[in-house]
Amino acid sequence: MKQQDAIKFWELKHAIDDEVAILGWSVTACRNVINKRYQKRSRLLLSDEQLEDLLAYLQGLNAGTDAQELAARKEKRRKRRRK
Repeated sequence: MKQQDAIKFWELKHAIDDEVAILGWSVTACRNVINKRYQKRSRLLLSDEQLEDLLAYLQGLNAGTDAQELAARKEKRRKRRRK
């Protein structure tokens, strides 16, 4: 894997992690979506295009969430990171 490809992968991975955390999903819930949408067991097996699609899907789910609820989830996540 080229360095540029690796950087893109990690950027997508972190963005997906953030969206999953905002939704408050478990690892299992995320895996279930990946399995249903892409017939893969893990996002590590997804192509860049599939990762981008997954990110857009998750962002779309978050867009339908109340702004106050999203802010509360983000704050909760920040507190967990500090521990």
